[in-house]
Amino acid sequence: ERVNGMQIGEKTVEVHAFVKRGEVPEKGFTNLYVKNLPSDISDKELQDMFKPFGRIKSSVIMSDKLDRKFAFVDFEAPEEAAQAISELNGKDLRTEEQKAAQKEDGAPESYQLYVGRAQSK
Repeated sequence: ERVNGMQIGEKTVEVHAFVKRGEVPEKGFTNLYVKNLPSDISDKELQDMFKPFGRIKSSVIMSDKLDRKFAFVDFEAPEEAAQAISELNGKDLRTEEQKAAQKEDGAPESYQLYVGRAQSK
């Protein structure tokens, strides 16, 4: 407490009570992780898919070692990211031909779009 408000160099020190990591209030997030994308999706198609939910700061499509596509989409505001999650998570992007060719008893998590908060390692 003695240090609170003290000037050290050009900085003023503030002392607060310790807050555990799980108890820190969430300010919201804007960066989304998207997986189960079609293998032929383009940057423009990804932008067009997410544009209705708000302004996109950045987006990138990547592939993993098994050549599966995934993407990161960063919005301007947390509300826009939350709306994109609620609208697009679980959406089926297959064409009618792909749906007919694939058995319905296949695992839905293999073809349903996953949209969620991007997390650091």
